[in-house]
Parts: sequence; structure tokens; C-alpha cells
Amino acid sequence: MIKVIGLVKVFEDGGGGVRAVDEIEFDVAQGQLFTLLGPSGCGKTTTLRCIAGLERPLKGEIYIHNTLVFSASKNVLLPPYKRDIGMVFQSYAVWPHMTVYQNVAYPLRSRNYSRDEVKRCALEALDTVGLSALSDRPAPKLSGGQQQRVALARAIAGGPRILLFDEPLSNLDAKLREEMRGEIRRLQKRLGITALYVTHDQLEALTISDQIAIMNQGKIVEIGSPQDIYLRPRSQFAANFVGLMNVIPGKKKSRLAANEALLEMPFGQMRCVLNNYQTNGDEIHILVRPENITILLNAPPDTSNVWSGQLVEKTFLGDSLDCQVSMGGFLLRARVDPYSKVKEGDKVFVQIDASRCTTLPANGS
Repeated sequence: MIKVIGLVKVFEDGGGGVRAVDEIEFDVAQGQLFTLLGPSGCGKTTTLRCIAGLERPLKGEIYIHNTLVFSASKNVLLPPYKRDIGMVFQSYAVWPHMTVYQNVAYPLRSRNYSRDEVKRCALEALDTVGLSALSDRPAPKLSGGQQQRVALARAIAGGPRILLFDEPLSNLDAKLREEMRGEIRRLQKRLGITALYVTHDQLEALTISDQIAIMNQGKIVEIGSPQDIYLRPRSQFAANFVGLMNVIPGKKKSRLAANEALLEMPFGQMRCVLNNYQTNGDEIHILVRPENITILLNAPPDTSNVWSGQLVEKTFLGDSLDCQVSMGGFLLRARVDPYSKVKEGDKVFVQIDASRCTTLPANGS
């Protein structure tokens, strides 16, 4: 497991310093894959490097499997080689003058493993990532995906208790990236190893993670499961950063039930389920994913949460149509079946399921 408490990292810039990591806290359970997700410069890689021992924080504490590896107040700073970690970097960091086997074996030799232990651990790691047949191949003759597998084999060869991933797939093309994230997830589950994963790719985080921490400007904005982060975000930043989101301003008109209210919106009234953590106040934002909006050419029998509008723009995306609908001057985006017959300029009916939207206070961050 990993436990981070009150972590602060400041980079000096000649003007008082920049807080790259600002009082963050999180726990990673044993066997969990936990992802730090956020835009470039949000502090996620710096956090990872602090946990790895490659950066010295200003404040806070870091525990790895109940061992205190860093504490500013207690003056504890274990070097990376004593933290029982394996790390996979954004660049493959594969040594070009070595073979595949030598790339995996070299770090083991530097840790004073015996010759037999080096051979056994290196070959087991290569077998785990499916590269046994290429052990004698020169590293430069490998594809990008194969080089990343070498880096992964090298990270697990010493039997670490923690795996750290720093944007490991960002240099791969889209198809190979999808393949490799599946391989990493299957390997992590098979080994039962705890992993901390850093990425700016929202889809990557959603598909690979047990838990996600959204970071922005050095702070953790929100922590939750992929499902909660995507379907029930608790902050405006998370809602807008992870996938596409329609943010509709509204005002509570009346409460219909314990957790349902009638809302006034720019294009009409809407029944909507309110979240349990909804704060008091009339002003509210309704959040609806484009795929949770239905577009119809004819009015449905049930007119609850149905409004008319005009389709002003349609874009073919392959697996869906991205549609922009003008609703009395307010634009909604919807993702619909690619075989839909809707055309630009059509009068359409828009339907939103009250159970598939979420709400936040209008002043939420």
C-alpha cells in the first residue's frame, strides 16, 4: 500500500517558488491500481517522483507498505533503491547497446544478485511480458510496444512491492496504446501488485484504474472510482476535464420528492434527481453527458423532460454522431447512433433521462 499525508513540493524559481504539489493526501490499497489524472503541469508526475524518491518534498510523509520512506518532520528520506519499487517511465529508457535480456538483467546485477538469481528473475520477467523469444535481440530492433514491454519486464524483475508508471504509453500510437493498457492492467491483476499510474489521458485512466485522483494546480480535486468520476462527478473541474459534459445553468423551482426537484433552465423546465451532497441555494448546474441525451425526429408519447430544438451541426465520429442542438439559443451536444437519419437544419426533439444527469451548486469549483 501507499499512504501520502500532507505532501508539499516547491520548485524554486527566483520569486518565492512554485508549489508543484500542495498539501495532497491519498491512500492506495494493497493490490489496487490508483491513477493520478490531470492536465500538464498539475503536479502528478512530481508526486510520483516524490514517492519514488527522485524528488525531495518540502513537507509531509510518505509510507510504502507501512514503512515510513519520507518525513520532513522526522528527517526521514529513504533512497529509491530502499523503497522496494519498480518504475516505468514515459521514455522507454531501453539501453540501445544491450540485448533485451541484458536490459532486464543489468539492474539486478547492480543490486548484487547472484548470477543464477539474475538469470532466473530476468527470464521470468521476460516470460511474464511475452518476450522470452526475443531475449537475444538487440534493443534498437524492437518496436515501440516491444520496448515498453522490456521496460515493464525490467520494472518487475526484482519483485518490487510497488509499481510506478509515469505516462508509460504516451509515445505509442492510438491502437498500440489501447493494446498496451490492457496488457498492463492484466499483468498488474495477475501479479496482485500495488500500482500508482500517472496520465493526462482520461480514457486511459477510466479503463485501467480501480481509483482515480483528479489533480489540478498541485491539489487533488476529487478521488473516486472511474464510474463515480465519470457518471457522478463532485466538482465542476472533474466534470469538464473527464470527457465531454453539457453544463446547463438552472434554478430550483420546487421540490417534487426527497431527492427530486423541478428546475427552471434556459430552454424550459426539467425534472432532475438532486445529489445527496447538494448544498443549499437556488442556483444549480445540471450536468449531462452527450451520450445520455436522446435526439428524436418525432415527439415521443412521454413528453417528460422533452424539448424541441434545431440540429445546427452534425459530425461523424465513426462509432457515433456528434450533434449540436440549439435550444432557444442554448447549445446542447449529444452523441447518437451513427446510423441516425437526422440532418443539419432538422427540427428535433431532445429527451433527457432524469436519472442520468447529476447536479452541482452553481458556485462549485
